[in-house]
Amino acid sequence: MRIANVFRDVESEILRRPRQCESFAYGVTLIAALCAGFGPNALAKDARNAKPESISDQPLTEKYAAEACTSIASLADQGRLSGLAIAGERYFNGWLSGGESEHLAQNADFEVDKIETVYMVRTNKRTGQVRFAKVSTGGTCASEQVFNIDYLLKSNSRNMGIDAVDDSQDKIRWTYWGGGDYPIHYRDRNFVVTANLRDSNEIRMLSWIKPDGRIRPLCLLNVKSTHRTVTSSANPALCKGIVSDTIKPLKLEFVTDRLPFNHDPNVFGKEFTARYEDYADGIGLLTIDINGDSVKKNIGNFEYASGAGCGSDKKWLHLLSADLGGLIRNPLDKQLRKLHGPLEIYSFKNGYYINGSESGITDDLVQIRDNKIEKVCEFGKETTTEVSKMFSLNQ
Repeated sequence: MRIANVFRDVESEILRRPRQCESFAYGVTLIAALCAGFGPNALAKDARNAKPESISDQPLTEKYAAEACTSIASLADQGRLSGLAIAGERYFNGWLSGGESEHLAQNADFEVDKIETVYMVRTNKRTGQVRFAKVSTGGTCASEQVFNIDYLLKSNSRNMGIDAVDDSQDKIRWTYWGGGDYPIHYRDRNFVVTANLRDSNEIRMLSWIKPDGRIRPLCLLNVKSTHRTVTSSANPALCKGIVSDTIKPLKLEFVTDRLPFNHDPNVFGKEFTARYEDYADGIGLLTIDINGDSVKKNIGNFEYASGAGCGSDKKWLHLLSADLGGLIRNPLDKQLRKLHGPLEIYSFKNGYYINGSESGITDDLVQIRDNKIEKVCEFGKETTTEVSKMFSLNQ
């Protein structure tokens, strides 16, 4: 049976008896999920969050808030926050009624069509689950923020259900620069984590979902230190030397100023792109036997700092001609171009190694042999996150 048909069959009953709907036991029937506003997958939500006895109604103390911030930061450093995440569902048309959509359009500081994920969250022992939603700003440097939708539907002003705290330096706003929220359940309370969108464990802020459904920022966090580790190794001496910084990358010779063509600013960019495929801010050079065939080659390290979106730095490698004025397109150049990452190059026992990977996701050290990329080391990182600011609960 299609879920749309089920919704139509029970819609009138849900609307007629909302209080009974709220009291349905979690996971007992599909109707319970429909009351919550979800499809069948909602029955797989974290059971801890669905049980009223697992939610504390006790006031949050300053001591508890500080301990929660420290403990959750520690879990983030261990990569364990995902285990605390409250399951959500993808937003779909029909999750909000027409009247609800209109109310939010008039009273909320976001567009309804920017809702991406929806959650059912129990905020206290006395009432049923309420609807929360993650909203994206869109754009090239998007951010994502969680709001209590049912709270907003009761408000006739642009009160977004988030407590004001002492943030005179406007630091909360910057946590959302390339950052986003997701809700977690931890020790009988629900929180909202604000983290780097590229790494959900790089936590920037922790907020508490209060029993009344409002969201209160508790603390700001930042990375205090990061230590590189070796997770796999085909050459332990090399890999350990790199993470201990006893083996350092080779220094590049920057050759942008002596490229053999017109440097007039009016034509330089176009000529550069025609010769090297993509524009770069500069080229660093190493003349080395990168692939062990006893022939030295010009390895160009291209760098480009983009101001688009949230901003990013990009690097890539190419095999350059003898006069540096163009590319040598051959199988070696093709392998070099596949690599992504810092692309620092190391020399060790007459061999050359590149810090990069084909995926651009893992932190690897590779070597090129017979025009094939071979992984030599894989690195991990140990991060220490600290609380940089606590917000008082008494404001």
